[in-house]
Amino acid sequence: MTELGINLPSLIAYLVNFGVLLGILFLFAYKPLLRVIDQRADRIRESLEAADAARREADSSREAIEQQINEARREGQRLLDQAREAADRFRGEEMDRARQEAE
Repeated sequence: MTELGINLPSLIAYLVNFGVLLGILFLFAYKPLLRVIDQRADRIRESLEAADAARREADSSREAIEQQINEARREGQRLLDQAREAADRFRGEEMDRARQEAE
């Protein structure tokens, strides 16, 4: 190996140094990075769940509001019908009274 310019003790020292550096990076860089990534994924998941809950609540509120609007329309239509009936009765009564006065 010395013919290739490789010194065995230096190679072993380089491999040991590389292993130690790899271990240090694993402990101080890789694990904290994974922890940060996991925390971010958790925050994103929570945000998505909150958005989904808000969407469901908005849908529920929208449906309740639509029901109230429809009920108000029905009530308004009922009041209009009652007013028309009252106006028709009043008109009929007034026509009868006018005929009686004319006779």
